[in-house]
Amino acid sequence: MSSVGGYQVVDIFINGFNLINIISTEEQSIFPLSHVSAYPGTYEGVQSLHSLPPKQHFWGIANPAYQIADKRVAVLESGRTGVPSKWTVSVEILVNGEEVVWQKFRQEQLSLDYKPIGPFVFELVAYSRALRQEGV
Repeated sequence: MSSVGGYQVVDIFINGFNLINIISTEEQSIFPLSHVSAYPGTYEGVQSLHSLPPKQHFWGIANPAYQIADKRVAVLESGRTGVPSKWTVSVEILVNGEEVVWQKFRQEQLSLDYKPIGPFVFELVAYSRALRQEGV
């Protein structure tokens, strides 16, 4: 559930770790002495209504508010405002044969690349199955 509004958001877990925590840990290493308000820091997932099946958000084709570029979609938004495009974390999603690859995570507001994060490679059939289960 969104911390800002009364709508559902998608919590993304990769290898058992919440993507919000992965990003926050990286930001803390980039901005070690900054106060929380001085850098992005607070995130929530994108709205499930706009991202889960039958939508193709997690295949790299999103609602215009969440589509950053070709194959690049927002995966996290500001947990303070819930407004798409404010403090957005995006990822490039590539579908290659039997794999889905999430790579090149970026904080859009700051044009900050999270180079140490990813790429994450998912087996296509398992990825598709997980999305269908979440979309129910």
